Amino acid sequence: PIFMKPEWMPPGDKEINVLTNDIGGATLSGMTFSIADANKTITGIVKDNGGNAVANGNIYAYNTEGGFGNDADVKVDGTFSIPVTEGIYKVGVFVPGMPFGQEYSVTVSGSSVFINGNPIASTGSSGINPFIITLNLDVGNSVMVSGRVTNGTNSIAGAGVWAFRTDAPSPPVDGSTDESGNYILYIPTTGTWQVEADAPGFGFLGSKTLTIGTENFTGQNFEPPSGMKTISGIVDVPGTTDDSGVMIWMNGPNGSNETVSEADGSYTLDIPDGTYEIEGWHPDVGQLFKQSKTITSNTTVSPTA
Repeated sequence: PIFMKPEWMPPGDKEINVLTNDIGGATLSGMTFSIADANKTITGIVKDNGGNAVANGNIYAYNTEGGFGNDADVKVDGTFSIPVTEGIYKVGVFVPGMPFGQEYSVTVSGSSVFINGNPIASTGSSGINPFIITLNLDVGNSVMVSGRVTNGTNSIAGAGVWAFRTDAPSPPVDGSTDESGNYILYIPTTGTWQVEADAPGFGFLGSKTLTIGTENFTGQNFEPPSGMKTISGIVDVPGTTDDSGVMIWMNGPNGSNETVSEADGSYTLDIPDGTYEIEGWHPDVGQLFKQSKTITSNTTVSPTA
């Protein structure tokens, strides 16, 4: 399916003061939020520092005064177009597997767009004064690290995969798996790099240490360790019958994982054998519990405060 980006801008945040005397009292007056027609456009092109167009990223713009913004997909030729309203924005791009580039200051005034204080209006993705977002990476001279993330059998989409250099300073590289569980990371410098992955429902999947030279690395696959145990239970949020939204973490030397409780307080997650701190936190109540648990088999854990 093809999803159309909205041609409107969400409203900015508003603050409301709630006093102790207001709790349980009369209903406070309402607030009005207005949606603005995104009738202006920021256009440009994304390139690497070798001058090559970069495709398949996400371009974003957020208003520095109101906090709201919009985003759009980068096209296969590297060009982009973001619907916005008049205002001052920070514009940047995220391309999975590549280092983040710098953010640009963009002023939208009338039918003109000005970049980083340049008094000459941008001509978009081409022309005499194009808006070029440059990534700090030359794709042609980088080393590709690729692989697949699975649960041991089936692919896992949306798993986080990242790399960081351990023998010298260098910006980290972040990516994620596609619908087939595949990923690619573009490593910008030679040296010793650590590649790690984390999958929804399974947690941290481990790390690989790679010595990056000039050759690409393929088959750098990740999957949960064998012998994963299923932890399930019921948590209770005091003072309510809705026990949903409790964040539950398990952290230990052998791994970590997290999940969110359902309306009845039930939760399930998988974790390797080991001793863990299990902690629960609710956005309205705060910390509900924290305790230690040794896991050697599928276990029911219904912690209490």
